[in-house]
Amino acid sequence: MRLARRVLNFRVPVIPGETLGSYLIRLSTGLPLKLPLVTLMAHTGLIDEDHVKSIGHAFGVVLEEDRLREFARLTRLDEETVRGMLLSVYHGVAVDLSGVDPGDANSVRLAAKDGWAFFTTTRVCPCCVGENRALLVRWKLVLTFACTKHAVLLADLCPRCGKPFGGIRHEWGGAPLYASLIPQPGVCYNAPPPGAVGEGRSARPCGQDLARVQTIDLRPYPRVLNTQRRIDQALSGPTTRYLGEDRPTLMYAENLRALCASILYGAFAEDLGPGLPPEALAAFEAFEQDRDARLREREELRGKGARRGGPSLIGYRGQQRSSALMAAILPVAVELLDAPNVGELCRRMAWLVARVQDLKRNKIRLAAIDFNFAGPLLEAFNLVLAPNAEFPRRVGNRSPYARHGGEGYAFSAEHVPQLLWEDEYRRAFQPLLTGTDVGDDPARRVISMNLVKLAEDVSWLSAAHTLGLPPSTATGSANNVMGVITTLGRSEDFALALHDLAYRLSTRADKVDYAARRRAFENYEEVPYDTWCELLRGTGRDPGHLHGKHRVAAAWVWARVTEGDWRLSPAFQQGPLTAGTYSELYRRFRLNDLPRLQPVLEAYAQSLVPTGAS
Repeated sequence: MRLARRVLNFRVPVIPGETLGSYLIRLSTGLPLKLPLVTLMAHTGLIDEDHVKSIGHAFGVVLEEDRLREFARLTRLDEETVRGMLLSVYHGVAVDLSGVDPGDANSVRLAAKDGWAFFTTTRVCPCCVGENRALLVRWKLVLTFACTKHAVLLADLCPRCGKPFGGIRHEWGGAPLYASLIPQPGVCYNAPPPGAVGEGRSARPCGQDLARVQTIDLRPYPRVLNTQRRIDQALSGPTTRYLGEDRPTLMYAENLRALCASILYGAFAEDLGPGLPPEALAAFEAFEQDRDARLREREELRGKGARRGGPSLIGYRGQQRSSALMAAILPVAVELLDAPNVGELCRRMAWLVARVQDLKRNKIRLAAIDFNFAGPLLEAFNLVLAPNAEFPRRVGNRSPYARHGGEGYAFSAEHVPQLLWEDEYRRAFQPLLTGTDVGDDPARRVISMNLVKLAEDVSWLSAAHTLGLPPSTATGSANNVMGVITTLGRSEDFALALHDLAYRLSTRADKVDYAARRRAFENYEEVPYDTWCELLRGTGRDPGHLHGKHRVAAAWVWARVTEGDWRLSPAFQQGPLTAGTYSELYRRFRLNDLPRLQPVLEAYAQSLVPTGAS
């Protein structure tokens, strides 16, 4: 039921940095008339009805502005003080909550899954709890693993119930457990182990005194404490200085997360350096053993023919609950980002890239995607790999394989198709990619981009743009294909084949202006229906049977005329369906219809070739 709301005549001081849930518990027990938590929430405007199901999934994470103002008014608190009780105080600093809608449970779940913060649980400093019985917002950040005030490691599991601290009903998102009871501050409100303390209405919470939880003294380990101090300093504002520049703090946090993921994926205990607590080393060694077992499982599944197998590598970016594990890996990550500039970071992280490369082998460049390298970290990562990727001197016009005598080749970017000619690819380039999982079409795109870079001194991104390819081809496919060729030791063979093709293209008198063809067909979305019916009758097919396939056929014709990628045809790019749907339609068309239609479609495509463009 709805309750009449009045300004509280009793005010409980807020502990700086305290969570909203912690404050409500202390407020509830501090009132002259003690109230159950859910009743207090209804009286203070946080929920509309005195029922636990009224508590939203975003409780303690974000709060609607009108509820925040009402809560501040009724509790006689400053609005900024209330904002400081929410995890959203770290939005844009340590977490990105831009997609969270308090009324949308799914948006909260997605943010909790992707973010590096604990939405429904927390770590705990027993010493802090012993002083004021409060829980702090910063303990909910994955990056906060220690208390620098008391020089202890944060506790992450309750010794009595064996669960992460939190006291949240996970089936109801952010709703607290035992919200209908008079709460007690500073104790564990998780459900106890089954059968321990009653069931149903007689059930009681775990009750572990958080101030009595054992933790680890970090005073003998200044390296670990200094790591937490550096992180705390960085998280104190929207920007922080690292790698020689003032940069967004959220980027710093994301760079730390990417480095931690890389360390968890590839590093060994001896890589972590000195000055770590034995408990931290033990936590990492346990993780390392589990990781290696999972990687062996992945390799075994792939050995049986599975294209993918075992745990996803993206999982290494996930939240790590263990404070001890974070105490083991964060000092390394923080020290890497404390380099004075990107060049020095490149030098410092070379060992880590080598560790990752030992596992990813010819897919090392995909680590940037797997672990979400961005900003200066991505720049440093690319610099580490630069000796294997410099185009002009290794493969390009300044390489020893060039056959133009220093004059440049006699063709332009317009003479290069989106997809390298299939016969040239099969003859000279496909053998170089034998034994890899590089697809033919991505490889043909990248080799065409190589030809554009020989014709014009441009970047990979510009080469992709010139060919009408998406930017991801430059940042993803090009890195992958060229990295595979380099890792396999086939760079010289590739360069010889590339320059042989460029030389022969230069000597051809019948060069095709593929750019002109793409412009001429930029709005070619479907075969005109009358023409389509005529083509079908020429094969003895019933036009009604293949009604609607003239758009799919247009993609095939466009690819034939322009030597382009059918996925990028106007028929599919400008059509009403999704890319996945068009891919399936095209697959069925090629399998079921093209064998009989190809002769007439070939003739039709040739009739469309613009005069002077062939």
